[in-house]
Amino acid sequence: MNDKQEAKVGMYLKVQQFLAEKLAVLAALFSIITDYKTDLDVLLADIFEADALATADTTGYTEAKQIKRDEMTTLALRISGGGAAYYKTLGDTGSQGEIYFTKTEFVSAHDRVAYAQAMQVHRLASLAGAALAPHGITATDITNLNLKAQQYLAILELPKRKVSAKAAQGKKVDALMADTDDFLNETLDAQMRVLKGTADNDLFDEYEGNRGIDDNPTGGGTGNNAEREGDVVGPAIVYIDLTGITPTPASEAVIEITGNAVQLYASAAPNLAYVPGSPLFDVAIGTVTKTLAEFATLTGLNTSGDFLNIRNVGVGPSHFKITFTNVE
Repeated sequence: MNDKQEAKVGMYLKVQQFLAEKLAVLAALFSIITDYKTDLDVLLADIFEADALATADTTGYTEAKQIKRDEMTTLALRISGGGAAYYKTLGDTGSQGEIYFTKTEFVSAHDRVAYAQAMQVHRLASLAGAALAPHGITATDITNLNLKAQQYLAILELPKRKVSAKAAQGKKVDALMADTDDFLNETLDAQMRVLKGTADNDLFDEYEGNRGIDDNPTGGGTGNNAEREGDVVGPAIVYIDLTGITPTPASEAVIEITGNAVQLYASAAPNLAYVPGSPLFDVAIGTVTKTLAEFATLTGLNTSGDFLNIRNVGVGPSHFKITFTNVE
């Protein structure tokens, strides 16, 4: 995977972990969530297997495995050190001993033992969460350790007879990630919105927080990126909820359109209705970048509401991807 793909998969893993931790609570509110979690688990497993095949086809199984192991080990050692220092300040010698591993222990461990060690570091670091920030460990570091560990595990579980399998797995990764984006945008996001404005709104807020992409691999400023991607078959309208996105002075909206031109407009509720005379932003096929202030003026975002509607002005399908950069 490239940096951008890894950043997005890191977001997938945060959502997966959120569902795993909150499954019992969410299932009591809507039982369908157990099916959705299974769907997401399958998509992620397929992504990691395809990525493992793509790497193996390019560099060979042994080299690919070592690359992923080195990436996992480097990050695990960093977090292990910061985590041990944190638990020492608490006087929690048990957790301190569990999270701390030496480089020798990682390097000499058998393949699956190394994976287990990394996940033990991840588990204890996740429990500490933001408390590790003063020790130089960020939430992104913790998420990325899980990502690196899962990529490594996918390599381990890949039968060696598949190492010489046909190429084109890179394209399969792209297709699977597009499927995952569609699933999140059109199914899971919509389902979780049932919680908005209810006594369980805190669960919705936590879910939205996990939908943010931590890394900004394309550079240019600080902060996180938030991506919304999907398809709209014309003539039709879909919408995305932007209530969880907090802009910074450096924020921009990068709009990528393929298929047909679209029109963007905001509304106060997810009713998809356009109010004549209100702001309407015509976006042609291609990529356009606006400051978030310009984007808000063109679409009526915030003034008209936080639901952004995407209307296909053609007949065939249109694909949209909107990236909000440097958001909190």
